[in-house]
Amino acid sequence: MPLEKGKSKKIISKIISDFSKEVEEKEIMFINICKSMGMVGCVAEYRFDPKRRWRCDFAFPELKLCIELDGGVWMSAHNKKSRHFHGIGAINDMEKMNALTEQGYHLLRYQPQKIDYSQILRVYNCLLQKKL
Repeated sequence: MPLEKGKSKKIISKIISDFSKEVEEKEIMFINICKSMGMVGCVAEYRFDPKRRWRCDFAFPELKLCIELDGGVWMSAHNKKSRHFHGIGAINDMEKMNALTEQGYHLLRYQPQKIDYSQILRVYNCLLQKKL
């Protein structure tokens, strides 16, 4: 049964709104975990390259430390595609990661379900010591 005109827009808006809230909650949780471990200055969706408008999922800009959470690692096993691990998306990610390195950033990449906060803390502390 087709939806009434305008009703599909409301449904799509609700889905986008719910997704945005979920993403925002995960960002807040990540930042709060970092803070609780003594890591300050974490920024979500950090734009490191204004020309290309590239962003990192999370960053500690003062330390030039970026964290990327790459979802969809196992999607191809289920005949689905992940932007990070398929074709042009993978090539674009390579270009972005190389630009990070060229600009002096340190990059840690994780699956969203397997974030190694202790590793992030070790790298954070190492970079903080070098800065002092």
